[in-house]
Amino acid sequence: MKETVYALRTLAITLDDLMAHYHLGVIYEKNNQGDEARREFTKIVAKNPRDAAGYYHLAMLNLHQGNKTSARASIQEGLEADPQNGFLKELLQEISV
Repeated sequence: MKETVYALRTLAITLDDLMAHYHLGVIYEKNNQGDEARREFTKIVAKNPRDAAGYYHLAMLNLHQGNKTSARASIQEGLEADPQNGFLKELLQEISV
């Protein structure tokens, strides 16, 4: 696992590779390293504002921290990027209940 993180970090830094940032973010998210995950997903949406997956993961991180307002904002930004994204629509519905 450490080798994978190291390799992805190297790719993310040297190539600024969005997929490397995404996979790092997912690994950090699964290991409850929210700040590190947020950093990776924020880099993704900053570089590609049309990346709905980045917004989805930011919303999930916000929800895990109990911040529905920020989660809703991330979802709205993601839906602006991809209005038909079913994951974002479903998540918005879940937190609106």
